[in-house]
Amino acid sequence: MQTLIQGVHGKIYVPQQSSALYPTAGDTTDWTYGTYGIPSFTVELRPRTFQEGGFILPPDHILPTWEENRPAAFRFVEQLLAVSVA
Repeated sequence: MQTLIQGVHGKIYVPQQSSALYPTAGDTTDWTYGTYGIPSFTVELRPRTFQEGGFILPPDHILPTWEENRPAAFRFVEQLLAVSVA
């Protein structure tokens, strides 16, 4: 997924555990995996840092962010479907 995201606009996404980003406990990904065994993850979108806007995505980043994440999300779903069929 990281390679697919980077291949669109050259933005580098770093896969890492969310606990390394900021404190959280008992979020939805924990619940879906713990209760149902559903593979879950969170993609933290642009901007990368608080200084770049934190969780507020500037309007001119919305379309490029979608363009970057679409192929990665589709690949993830394809892989899940392939595993569930096998």
